[in-house]
Amino acid sequence: MIARTSCQHCGVNIEFEAENAGETVPCPSCGKQTRLLLLPPKPPSPWQAKSAPDEFKPLDFNYFDMLFGSTAWIESALRIFAGIDFFGAVIGGVLVGSDNSPELGFAVFAACVLSGFVLLGFASVIEHTKASAERLKRIEIILQQAVKK
Repeated sequence: MIARTSCQHCGVNIEFEAENAGETVPCPSCGKQTRLLLLPPKPPSPWQAKSAPDEFKPLDFNYFDMLFGSTAWIESALRIFAGIDFFGAVIGGVLVGSDNSPELGFAVFAACVLSGFVLLGFASVIEHTKASAERLKRIEIILQQAVKK
C-alpha cells in the first residue's frame, strides 16, 4: 500500500510503501534525512468539490400550488378587477368631474386606469411565472433522463 508523508525540512510530498514507515531516508528534493511517518488521512476539505449526485431529483412540488393551490383563480380575479377598474375609471371620472372639477375627475380617471394596469401586470407576472415553472419542470425531467442514461 502506498502512503504519503512530507519532508520535515522542505515540506515536499514523499510517497513510499507503507511497510517502510518509520525509516529515515534522504529527501528527493532537498537531500536531507527525513523520517517516513504514517500520517492519518486528512478529512475532506469543506471547500473541496463534492461529487455529483447519482440521481437527479426534480422538485416534487410547485411553489405556487403550495402557496395558493391553483393560480388560475388568482389570475382571473386580477383580470376581472382590472376590468372593473377600467369601467370605474370612466364612470368615476365623469361623475366626479361633472360635480366638482374636471381636474379632479381626470385624477380619479387616471388613478383607476393606473390601478387597472397594475392589476393586469400582476396577472401577467403570475401567468409568466407559472409558465416558467412548467418549463423548468420539463428541463428537470430531461436532466433526470440524461443522468439515468
